[in-house]
Amino acid sequence: AEGKTVLHLAVQPLSMAYYENEKLLNTLLMYDFPAIEDDEGYTPMDYAKMHYSGKLYKIFNKRKMYASNEVPKRTLSYLPEAEWESNFDYSADADEYISIHQQKIMEEGKKKEKEPDPIGGFAKSFRVLEDDIGPFDVYMTKVDLKNGLYGEFLFYRMQFLHDTNRDNFIVFTRWGRIGENGMHQQTPFGTYEEAVVEFKKIFKQKSGNEWENREEFEKVKHKYKPVKFEKESKVSYKKVLKKFDHKNPIVKSKLSKKLRACFKMFTDESVYQKKMNNLYFGGGDES
Repeated sequence: AEGKTVLHLAVQPLSMAYYENEKLLNTLLMYDFPAIEDDEGYTPMDYAKMHYSGKLYKIFNKRKMYASNEVPKRTLSYLPEAEWESNFDYSADADEYISIHQQKIMEEGKKKEKEPDPIGGFAKSFRVLEDDIGPFDVYMTKVDLKNGLYGEFLFYRMQFLHDTNRDNFIVFTRWGRIGENGMHQQTPFGTYEEAVVEFKKIFKQKSGNEWENREEFEKVKHKYKPVKFEKESKVSYKKVLKKFDHKNPIVKSKLSKKLRACFKMFTDESVYQKKMNNLYFGGGDES
């Protein structure tokens, strides 16, 4: 693509980032891959010369391979002129957030009726049914990094719906790789009893658990596990929307002093301010 050879990609795989993989470049040069110009008129040596550290360009130089163009050296950071607030007031920021979003959070905290999966294309007459525990709606995942070349990252979605216009019942299932829409199926039933039996049967096949015991779910090897997205909705917003009190935290940390100090370092904005300006993002010309 764009006239780039494997050498171009080894030096500059992304438009705004590079890895400086010296071992890979040395290996490719051993097999005499052509160092020609791409569609923009740049050779792999040109791109290497743009890098701030110059590590890859030195490898080319040892083989008497040099840049054919006068190219600008890329900046040390992609955000060289970034301005960071050195003394950020977290408490004031939290107060502002609360004043803007308090009413919205209160409304969202109210119990909402589950909506049919949009991938199913259901009409407005469809409703997700519920039992004594909650809605017949579950999203499950199964992840196995050792399965196959790329690993197993699968999801399985289930819903039990009622069409209030036609008074029939639908068991909806959708499955595929996580991040994709996947495939789906809608199985109609004439009665509630038939549909709920089928729903519970599928749930047990996929998860190894009984639907009635989903609150005490036990993970079964090679089976799907439910993902709970709304567990936090059970927490009152009044317990969450409070001013920051670093001296008297709501929950006392049980971590060791060394580990707390480590977390404090990772959450200190001044650390990111310093480090961001020293990262090799390879982000464009200095202009």
